[in-house]
Amino acid sequence: WSYNLLSEDEKRLFARLSVFRGGRSLEAIEAVCGDDLPIDPLDGVESLLNKNMLRQQEGINGEPRFMMLETLQEYAGERLEASGEADAMRRRHAEYFVGLAERAEPHMRQAGFANWKPQLEIEHHNFLTALEWTLSGGDLPLGFRLVAALRDFWITSDHFVEAKHWTARAC
Repeated sequence: WSYNLLSEDEKRLFARLSVFRGGRSLEAIEAVCGDDLPIDPLDGVESLLNKNMLRQQEGINGEPRFMMLETLQEYAGERLEASGEADAMRRRHAEYFVGLAERAEPHMRQAGFANWKPQLEIEHHNFLTALEWTLSGGDLPLGFRLVAALRDFWITSDHFVEAKHWTARAC
């Protein structure tokens, strides 16, 4: 019933937020969900928080992260599929997280490792979601780029099994 209380713009943002897994940063929400959205994504997030459709938690360095209860996540995903925007949102999500991994990749072998590792770790579920979509036929070259960019992160973070799994899928 809470969904029915949302404006059409809030419903659209709510559905788009379902492409994330785990948490969402404000930066990621703006980048992935903001295009062609009639409301400001930040105003939309605030409204969804006030209507208990999102929860806020503290992330790295006190940056807010936004979570969705699993049942709401599933319902939002159904709404996204019904909207016809699912593939476009999955692509935006994957592009954003490939970009994040590629920005971090050169620092994973240098002094910047200590700064980037927590950020990549907190986005772990989003990386897996992007890999699943890209390597299941969404956009194979994008998936290859993500596997390559995450290689050093996986090795230094003891994600050896995942590294092997996703590398094998990419080959």
